[in-house]
Amino acid sequence: MVRKLFRTGRSLCVGVPEVAAATLGLAEGDYVEVDWDPDAGALLIWPRDAYQKQVPQRAYVSAVAEFLRDYGPALAALEAD
Repeated sequence: MVRKLFRTGRSLCVGVPEVAAATLGLAEGDYVEVDWDPDAGALLIWPRDAYQKQVPQRAYVSAVAEFLRDYGPALAALEAD
């Protein structure tokens, strides 16, 4: 669906259609998580509960990446045996 951005103060806003909000259990005053993926050129708006349950948190992703950098070669060697 196409929605038009509008300005409120120093922010750009987008209206959430009432049917979509109701389907997702959102109401006025609820919090949502806004995330963006610059590589994909995508803006993502998540109901806060769904975001916390489904999306790996950045700290977790960073910790896994660091673990794989540190231990990746050892794990690959174990797998080859």
